[in-house]
This record gives sequence, structure tokens and C-alpha cells, in this order.
Amino acid sequence: MRRDYMHIRIIFLLMSLLYSFSLVAQKDTVRIIQDNAVKLPTKFKKDSTLNVAYLDTLFAKRAFKDIIDILSEKQLKDTLSFEEYILLSRSYGRTKKYVTGYVLTEEMIKKAQEQNDTLNLLEALNLKAEHMIDLNQIKKGSRYCDSITPFFRKKDSVLFMRLCFKCGLFYKYEGKLQKAYESYKKITLEKYRKLTLFKNNFGIILIDLKKYDEAVELISESLEIAKKRNDIYADLNIYYNNIASIYLKKRDFKNAKIYLDSAYASIKDGSRKASEITILDNYYDLYREQGDIEEAYDYLNKMFLLNESILKDRYEEKIQMIEAANKREGLLVKRVKYVRDELSDTKKNILRGTLFLLSLIFVLILLFFFFKNRSIQASYEKVLVNQKLGQVKLNPDNISHSLQVMQNMIDSKDKKTVVFISRFSKLLRAVLESSRKIFIPLTEEKNILEYYLKVQELEQTSKFTFQITIDEESEFLEPQIPPMLLQKYLEHSIQRIDEVKEGVLNLKIDFIFENDQLYSVFTSNLKREETFHKLLEEEMEKSKKVLEVFSKKTSVSSDISVSYVGEEENQQTNIKIKIPYKIN
Repeated sequence: MRRDYMHIRIIFLLMSLLYSFSLVAQKDTVRIIQDNAVKLPTKFKKDSTLNVAYLDTLFAKRAFKDIIDILSEKQLKDTLSFEEYILLSRSYGRTKKYVTGYVLTEEMIKKAQEQNDTLNLLEALNLKAEHMIDLNQIKKGSRYCDSITPFFRKKDSVLFMRLCFKCGLFYKYEGKLQKAYESYKKITLEKYRKLTLFKNNFGIILIDLKKYDEAVELISESLEIAKKRNDIYADLNIYYNNIASIYLKKRDFKNAKIYLDSAYASIKDGSRKASEITILDNYYDLYREQGDIEEAYDYLNKMFLLNESILKDRYEEKIQMIEAANKREGLLVKRVKYVRDELSDTKKNILRGTLFLLSLIFVLILLFFFFKNRSIQASYEKVLVNQKLGQVKLNPDNISHSLQVMQNMIDSKDKKTVVFISRFSKLLRAVLESSRKIFIPLTEEKNILEYYLKVQELEQTSKFTFQITIDEESEFLEPQIPPMLLQKYLEHSIQRIDEVKEGVLNLKIDFIFENDQLYSVFTSNLKREETFHKLLEEEMEKSKKVLEVFSKKTSVSSDISVSYVGEEENQQTNIKIKIPYKIN
């Protein structure tokens, strides 16, 4: 009996200690939350039912950064409601942090599905489509619209019409004009059809359908409504520019110039840079069609500089995201430090039963530093990857040569000058965008190679042909690959165009997906020659080091090899690359 009584006393003592620890932890948590609470207005603190109304007021006043600060802080210690999620996501969108807003919609969709909340699910799907437009994910957005249509019922017609606004634009920019037209025809609610957004977007679709008179009428109505509203945030330049586009297509250059000048004069500090690029592009087309190459070239340079500015803005957005993550991490570290200090002050009064709890806390601290160390290692590996990526940039000599060719064409008034400038600008834009990424979509890599070859096609006096294909499975999976893996081999091959006896250099690139592995097969009608073979081997050694880094990153094997097929007269050079990839 006495032994059983001792066991009961020990159990009771351990339970008392656990209860004491829970009180200390609860006290610490309350104190930390109080120390780090956001300084909100008194009205906002006292009545929680007024929270959303207060945030709506901030949103109406375009105080988007205030909303982000308030809700981000709340998200650290509490769960956001759907209304708060929507306001936070839209605020990120209004401050051009589209990626962060997009990620929040994914959280909303998952939460709505878990709670079987159909109404908020449809709201989240609509908002996700909005961010996909901002991120220019046209092809993905078109498929997205096709996939989510079954979620909508007859009683959800109003929400469905709101989605049609976005889907119509996805279909339009992907070239599915009839689907875009039908999508906007489904918007039957009168209050939506009176919106400038409806009239302008529908007008853009009608432009591509060559219904110019209807398009001018709709977009002009949008312009007049925006003027009467006298809204300081209205982007009048968009309406002016769209009308100018119609006159350009009708080859009415006089009216096109008038509306383009109005569009350019309407650009404000808050206007989207993408809209300004579209205006500059129309100026370029206007002067090109009129044969004023010097003016066209000037606007092409402005577009190039503006694209650089846009890329810089995206880079700064990523920095801001990292800073926000560091801020959250700092708050967590502060909490851990506070708990650790409190434990150090109270451990003198704890009996042997607390050793288990102290050991547990010690293990948790070790785990924290373990994962912190892993995070540092991951960052270090990313730096290594970026260093390796330095080997796959566009050759500066090629850029210099292309600019020299462009100058010669301009001096000689070559008819191909405008075509060359257009192709070269597309190549530079694509290379600049891809050089800031570790992985790019396979289709984007194909576009870069095509731009490069089309520029080379105009530079070379000798003739060559090329063909780039992607098999159906690769198109469906949309794998992401390291950028510009083949560019060096194309460059070396084109430099030996004079060695082809037939006079025509044939280049063929095939992307093939089989047995869960992505291959690139580059074939040319160049024969084996010792100097060329040695050059290829040196380039392949560099490529192998790059491929090894990406293989570790993706856990997908890689390899590269060269072979020569056929007799001496009809010999071909085949370079086969097993490409490491990832699929989102």
C-alpha cells in the first residue's frame, strides 16, 4: 500500500510541474503578443466585427501597404478570415507583388476545399485568375479557365460572369479569339456591361476579330466614362492606345498618331510600365510602316530601356519578399529567446521531474539550429548554381557583331533592317528575362533558340536551315529546364557554315520525353573534323559541370555525348543531352 501511495504522489508531482510549465508558457505567449501587437486604432481593437469594415475603408483609400502590415502581423498569431485573405491578396496585387498575392489565393483555395465552402472557393478561383493575368501566365490561365468551369452552378452566374472577364483575356492573348468573344458574350448582367473594364476589354477582342467600327465605339465609350468620372487613378492612356491600335490596323496613320500622343501624354507615375511599352510598340509600328527607320529605332531603344526597368522592379519585389520573411523569422527568434530566458530564471525551483521537460526543450532548440543550418546550406548551394549559370550567358562578341551588322544595314539602307532590329530586340529581351532565372519553361527555351537562329539567319551570307520540335508529351508536361544549354553548340556550328560542301547548313533540334527523362538531340550536317571535335569536347566538359549542379538540384540524372552518323560523304554530327528538369 505504501509503495502504491508513493507512486500516486510522484504522478501528482509530475502533473503539478506540467501545469506550472503550461502557465509559464501561456504567460510568455501573452506577453510576447502584447509586445509585438500592431498599433491599431481604438475602434479596430474594441469591436472585432468592425475589422473588415475598417480594412475595406483602407482599401477604398488605396492604403494597400497599411492593409498588408496589419494582416501580415495578424497572420503570425491568428488565422485570417476569407474576407481578410481576399483583401490581403488584392493589396499585394495593387502594390505589384503579384507572386505573393498568387500564393495567398492557393492557400484560400485549399482552405475553402477543406471546409467545403463553395462560395469562397469561387471567390478564390476568380482572384487567382486575376493574379495570373498580372503575372502574364496566358497559356496556363487559358487551361485554368477550361478546368474550373465545372465548379460553377446556375446560381453562381454572377461569380461566373466575373470570371469571364479574365478568361476572355486569356483566350484573346493565346489567340483563341472565338472563345474570347463567346466568353465576353456570356457577361449579360447590365451593370457589368456598363463598366469601362467590359467595354475596353471587349473592344480589344473585337480588334483582333477585325470588327474595327464596333471596337472603336466601345473603347471610345470607356474613354468618355473615365473622363467624366475624373478618377485620378484611371489609366486613360490604355483607352487612347487601344483606339490608336485600331487606326494603325486601318492604316489611318494621322488619327493613330493623334491618339498615340494623347496616350503618351496620359501616362502618370502610377501607370503600369507594361502599358507604356505597348504605347512605345505602337509608335514603333507607326514609324516603321511609314518608313521612318530612325524614329522607329529610337522607340525600340526606349522599349529596351523600359524592359530593363521592369526586370529591375521584379528583382526588387523578390528582395522585399525576402525581407518580409526575415522579419517573420526575427519575431520567432525573439519568442524562442524569451522562453529560454524564462526557463533559465525558473529552473532553480524545479525538481528532478522537470529534467525531462528541459531535455525536450533542448532537443527542440537543437532542431531549430539544425534546420537553420540546412537553410544556410541551401542558400549556399543556390549561390553555387548562380555561379555555374554564369557559363551559359549570351556571348558578348555575338552581341557586338550583331550591333555592327545592324549598323551596316542601316548605313546601306538594307530592306531587311527593320526585320533584323525586331528579331534582335526579341532575342535580347528573351535572354535578359531567362538570365535572371535558374529554370525556364521548355517552350521559352525553344523561343530563345528560334530568336537566336533567326538573327543568325540574317547575319550570315551563306545559307542555312533550322528546325526545332517538341514532342507532345513534353508540351503536355511543360517541364522547366536550365536556360541556354544548346546556344554554344549552335554558335560553334554556324561558325563552320563554310565547311559544308553542299553550301547549306542544316540544323535540327528535337526535345523528346521518354522513360521519365527529357532529351535534347541536336543534329547538323557537319562532318567530323579534328579541330571541331576537340572544340566540342572542351565545351561538353563545361556543360557536364553545369548539368551536374542541376542534377543535384532536381534529383534527375544528366549526361551529354557526341556521335557521328553515316558515311564520310553524308556524315552528320549528333549531340545528345540528357537534361535535368522539374515540373511545377
